[in-house]
Amino acid sequence: WLAQEFIKLFRLQPNFKARDFRRQIKYSIGCTISMKAAYRAMSRALEIISGSDDDQYNYMWRYCDQLRLSNPGSTVILKLQDDGPNKRFQRFYCCFSAIKHGFKVGCRPLFGIDGCFLKGKYEGQIVAAVGMDANNNIYPIAYGLVERENQETWEWFLDLLKSDLDLEGTHVRNCVCISDRQKGLVPAVQHILPAIQVRHCCRHIYANIKGAGHKSMELKQLFWKAAQCSREEDFNTVMEKIKNQYPAAHSYLKKIDSTTWTRAFFSENSRCDILLNNICESFNHMIGECRDMPILCLLGYLQIVLTVRIQQNNEKSAKWNSRLCPRIMRLLVKLSDEGNKGTCIPSDETQFTWVGSNEQHLVDLRRRDCSCRRWALTGIPCKHACACINYIEANIENFVEEWYTVAVYRLCYSKVLSAVIL
Repeated sequence: WLAQEFIKLFRLQPNFKARDFRRQIKYSIGCTISMKAAYRAMSRALEIISGSDDDQYNYMWRYCDQLRLSNPGSTVILKLQDDGPNKRFQRFYCCFSAIKHGFKVGCRPLFGIDGCFLKGKYEGQIVAAVGMDANNNIYPIAYGLVERENQETWEWFLDLLKSDLDLEGTHVRNCVCISDRQKGLVPAVQHILPAIQVRHCCRHIYANIKGAGHKSMELKQLFWKAAQCSREEDFNTVMEKIKNQYPAAHSYLKKIDSTTWTRAFFSENSRCDILLNNICESFNHMIGECRDMPILCLLGYLQIVLTVRIQQNNEKSAKWNSRLCPRIMRLLVKLSDEGNKGTCIPSDETQFTWVGSNEQHLVDLRRRDCSCRRWALTGIPCKHACACINYIEANIENFVEEWYTVAVYRLCYSKVLSAVIL
């Protein structure tokens, strides 16, 4: 009876929370129900509206066809598993043509990959690849549904992603893939994308160190200092301290390729120095409300989220008047304030020595380089360079690479997604 009575509410708000539903019932009819009863009524209402979990799987072929028709050039794959005379759903993959185009023309060559559990009637995982746009916000590239996370399912997903992003030949050597080292993921990346630059999330590396019993606050600080070092000599100094004070932790870190977790050995091609896989964690948070939905509701929700996001970012960027995106502008202000605490000593019109309280660096504005390497790693002037640019009263914006401009941001979101109606 409750499902029928409040069905209009769930048509308008399919993501209505159980606790809010209980409050709505008490307000509307003066009745208090348990959380269990609220969940049962909500499930029944959604089943009436969208069909049961089982029914929705029967419409997957039709849904995939509609996606391809409404968004030409998109990669939509439905993989079925033979089960005697019948075929059962096994996996799904989607990469919209508008998003493929946006990544290729407007994103730096970097993406993160991660998975999270489904919470509905049937078990499974949502896996996704997420990049970064010109404003350093997340840029979801592709997503899929798989039965579990293992090497086989990751290879299947990465093989499709490889084709969509043209990760072949010399191009892939400039691309970075960051992950949390999930089960089966590392060998899958090595097999499908052997030439790609691999990074591992430092938060998960430290969690493993801590899980092995190394819980010292001093070790934590030394680890993060080592990860944040952008010069090899600084990294070696910190690692020597770890070796002397925490030999077991040092042995563990030495087993991990240094190029995957410390800025000191990061390539400068990707123009990104992130140490965490926050881009994927942000995506997982963004889709959290749909993880317990039936499959078509889940996929429809994901498409709506991406469609609305593209439209909102288009409208937002139309109001930006500066050359650079807002987050980059705010970062430059912060870096300038930090850099101005030091002293700039000019050697000529473009070369300087920046001297701080306990460090000094050489800055070459013509080559757009600083001895700290942060400028080369990100494409954004470091605090030392910002101070030197301010010294000659030049415009800092002109020293930032095109990757961070409003024009490139608009290219990311220049194409729209079309709605699908079943």
